[in-house]
Amino acid sequence: MSSANELKPMSIEELESWVQAALTDAADYTDHTRSPHSAEAMRYWLGHPFSESGHSPKEEENRSQIVDRSLHDAVNQVLPALMRIFFGSEKAIAFTPRKLQDVEVAEQATDFVNYLFRDKNQGYRVLLDVLQDTLIKGTGVAQVFFDERTESQTRELSNVSAEAYQYIAQQGIWQIINAEQNEDGTFELDLSKEENTGEIVIESVPPEELLIDRYSVSEDETKLIARRQHLRVSDLIEMGYPLESFQDYIGPDQEYKSNEEWLLRHPTHQFHTEEDSDLANREVIYVEAYCRVDVLGTGRRQLRKICTAGNAYNIINNEPVDEHPFVLFRMQPLPHSVEGMSLYDEVGDLQRIRSALLRNQLDSLSLSVNPRFAYLEQAVDIDALENTSLNAMIPMRQLGAIQPIDIPNTASQVFPMLEYLDKIAEARTGISRASQGLEAEHLQSTTRAAVEMQRGAAEARLELIARNIAETGMRPLYEKILRLATFHGSPEEIYQIRGQYVPVDPTSWPKMSARVSLPLGGLDTQSKIATYQLILAEQEKVIQLLGVDNPLTSLQQWRETMLRMLELQGIHDGARLWNDPTEAMQAMAQQPPEEPEKTPEQMLAEAEVEKKRMDVIQRQVEMKRKDDRDRDQQEIDLFLKIRELELKHGIPIDPTPIYQMISRNRELSKISEAAEAQQFEQQLQPPQPPPAPPPPGVN
Repeated sequence: MSSANELKPMSIEELESWVQAALTDAADYTDHTRSPHSAEAMRYWLGHPFSESGHSPKEEENRSQIVDRSLHDAVNQVLPALMRIFFGSEKAIAFTPRKLQDVEVAEQATDFVNYLFRDKNQGYRVLLDVLQDTLIKGTGVAQVFFDERTESQTRELSNVSAEAYQYIAQQGIWQIINAEQNEDGTFELDLSKEENTGEIVIESVPPEELLIDRYSVSEDETKLIARRQHLRVSDLIEMGYPLESFQDYIGPDQEYKSNEEWLLRHPTHQFHTEEDSDLANREVIYVEAYCRVDVLGTGRRQLRKICTAGNAYNIINNEPVDEHPFVLFRMQPLPHSVEGMSLYDEVGDLQRIRSALLRNQLDSLSLSVNPRFAYLEQAVDIDALENTSLNAMIPMRQLGAIQPIDIPNTASQVFPMLEYLDKIAEARTGISRASQGLEAEHLQSTTRAAVEMQRGAAEARLELIARNIAETGMRPLYEKILRLATFHGSPEEIYQIRGQYVPVDPTSWPKMSARVSLPLGGLDTQSKIATYQLILAEQEKVIQLLGVDNPLTSLQQWRETMLRMLELQGIHDGARLWNDPTEAMQAMAQQPPEEPEKTPEQMLAEAEVEKKRMDVIQRQVEMKRKDDRDRDQQEIDLFLKIRELELKHGIPIDPTPIYQMISRNRELSKISEAAEAQQFEQQLQPPQPPPAPPPPGVN
């Protein structure tokens, strides 16, 4: 059995050899297969001459060289609609909870990821670049990662006192790099401070920087996916690499800089050949590769982040990871392939045909205005014939010595052909002037239903493009951002939503998946506003008829409808105009219910009852006073009687048992009076309604 078929751990040399072979093949695939096609598409979009791409019709001297911009026009028609979808008022991507108690968390996660993408990472610029690459070249690339860097700051201080010098040294925040003492005792200081920072970063990756295995079917299961870029020495040091780890590999990759796509983006590179004299600004070819390779010898591939420096792909970092940071956007994914088709593939041939027709038409028009002449050489002065000034005289020695050559006007044949090509482009892209409401003839003579059908057909094509981009790019991008936020986030995070800053703790969020929510008719904002207006009117009717606590709708739902209408009209701070009624409703529910207004009869009856109650109370008070006076008189009489007996018989008498008996009788009398008063109060209360009968089936 061959040793090549045995499972065993890879040595560093074996791993480096494997990585070099994989990256070399991926770079060859990018530089000689993917990038030439993308460069052609870019030239078509920029309107460069066809001779640069080796395509016909080639430009000829002294002939029209106009280049049709069909690809540019198609991209500019599709791109605004896509940006409106992904940056409009509605959430094109939302997270779905896995449990009922996670519904609010899912909404918060959606808002937080939108904030990270749109506000903190200039999501508009990132998505604009990615979508243009997608529409023009077929594939747009984004990278999302947690960037940990060591940022350094320097300061130069002059005339620093000795006390301040000691304070800076003891504080330890700034490191003193150099200190020189002046004659007056002050110091000249050079200070430096390093700070470790980390944040989620989202970048648009130029397509020629992406390296991927040529046999890949999916970017998530590919053997290798990497980003190749030129970084400066300073960038690698800020990323945490010591200078000695890549010092021998400093220098640009000239083969990479011969990439057609890179040269098209940097046309002046050929005029810059000198190497920078500052070491920190010198370039290093740096590759961040994510490889599925069996390093441990278990027979199963593990995903590893392997970073290399230099033209030979020397490994300077190797660590296991959970996932790669790249997201591939595709307008029209090709089945069983990682690549996608672009608008260049749809209209590139039409741009060449239209350019040829326009050139011939302009040449024909030029010859019609300035025709060629046949002349007798001996009878015409050639210099006078070549003079094209107005009213210039041409002397002839013989009548009829100059004859114009008639060139037939071919406009009648060219314009129908151009209209036919426009129809082909409309069928391929779904974009037409009629569907956009730009054709005066259709606006004047076509019924509204017909216009809606044409616009609906165009929107169906745009919705398909938007859905493909959302499924292949936006959904995995949002999921990667959420996973980074939950892993690297802080419990003290805050984000801005609807004009207010809200605290959030992403580290406590459960696992959630993103869902694409692109509704049909997603491009017709006015129809959505009209629908929301109908819903709002029906909600108001229900609230008026059934009250606030009805089972169909609530004030919160009415407010949500209003806020969505405002967002569709571009007003995103509607929360400042309509307060959330939740807290107010809860406070009202905790308050006791208000008593209904009483009728005059009820008020009169209550007054009579109150009058009787006061009369009884007054009589009770008078009786109590009289009883107290009588009891006091009895005690006085008893005391005098006892004193009289003591004086008469000369024997002392103990009155304590008699007083205790009198006191007990008084307490019993008070209890009896309180019971009688309570019974009287119950008699004065209005009668209570009988309890409601239990529902059927309840014992």
